[in-house]
Amino acid sequence: MGLHLWMIMKMMVVLSKVIFLLRVSDATPNASFDENYKIIWGNQHVQLLNQGREVQLSLDKSSGAGFGSKLYFGSGSFQMKIKLPAKDSGGIVTAFYVCTNVLNLSS
Repeated sequence: MGLHLWMIMKMMVVLSKVIFLLRVSDATPNASFDENYKIIWGNQHVQLLNQGREVQLSLDKSSGAGFGSKLYFGSGSFQMKIKLPAKDSGGIVTAFYVCTNVLNLSS
């Protein structure tokens, strides 16, 4: 391999690292809830915590809450902590739905 080709390959590696770092620095891993999500229904049952980086949804006898992403994603992850009543939780159904089209919720 000639010296010229080796230098071009080395510069391509350095350039790709710089582009990767720039793209990573644009991402906001600690973004607030409002930056990436919107409340779809049940606004009165939504509480933002940890400087807006966490959301708490509550449920009562008549309603709950829901939110949706402002962008479409091919993959991702959610973490949930579900708190049930201390004494008897028989008959309580908990559910977590992931929908691809929040404008067409039929269930």
